[in-house]
Amino acid sequence: MKKIIKITCKGSGVIPIDKLKDFQGNLKTLERDEFEKLKRSILKHGFSFPVFVWKNFLLDGHQRLFTVRELLKQGYTIADIPIVEVQAQDKAEAAEKLLRLNSHHAKITEDGLYEFLNEMSVDISGLVDDLTLPDIDMDRFLDGWVEDGKPITLTDDQQQENNSQDTGFVTCPKCGFEVKI
Repeated sequence: MKKIIKITCKGSGVIPIDKLKDFQGNLKTLERDEFEKLKRSILKHGFSFPVFVWKNFLLDGHQRLFTVRELLKQGYTIADIPIVEVQAQDKAEAAEKLLRLNSHHAKITEDGLYEFLNEMSVDISGLVDDLTLPDIDMDRFLDGWVEDGKPITLTDDQQQENNSQDTGFVTCPKCGFEVKI
């Protein structure tokens, strides 16, 4: 049986993986446990996001391609990589764009994550081992917000009590966190 890494996204173009050149050097590191998470995710969900390139230089996607290259050594195959071409006048502008791409301007909050999971009906139990959300203490979050992978839901009495307070927030019965409604 052939071991194939599925491509599960589209970009503005495609390129063979061996034509992509490294650009960031040692800007970031990939720890062993994060590599394993990424490997599991790629094998389970496929190559799910295009990489950003400038003149065949890889601006975004280094860790994913490193992981794919390791899988190739283990006998896996992959079709051409979906790319999005980034425009830059020169190497310095491309480097600035790489830094902007990696800059975090917003923070995921426990309230926001809870609301998102609830609104999207996402069962986080199948994702938690593959996710790294540095803003969230996942053990605490799972203990206080989630049962069996699903967000904790309020009973009718708890909803009525929270609604009577009319604050725009509800209190999680298990952990006491307040969630915007």
